[in-house]
Amino acid sequence: MPDYNKVILVGRLTKDPVVPNSDKELAFLSLAINRKYKSGEGWVEETTFIDDIVVFGKQAKVVSEHLSKGRAILVEGRLQTRKEKDTGHSKLSIVMDSFNFLDSSK
Repeated sequence: MPDYNKVILVGRLTKDPVVPNSDKELAFLSLAINRKYKSGEGWVEETTFIDDIVVFGKQAKVVSEHLSKGRAILVEGRLQTRKEKDTGHSKLSIVMDSFNFLDSSK
């Protein structure tokens, strides 16, 4: 069976894109994804926070210039494990392949 690594997320940015250097070829996004469902005791709301979405190249420039906290976005990407330099621990990240704006700019 062939391998398949695809993630599709829809949520709102929890903060403005983080751009660590001035060339805007790298950006980091954080999303909040809400889920509402009915249980035996009524409606339940839960929020999942995704804190490590990595964006490269031209897309990093676009998201850094056009996205801000609270904007709704659809992200397509893949999971990738990377080691943190300071601790050596592995961290699961989402590397963004494409995205769509889901609301108009404010």
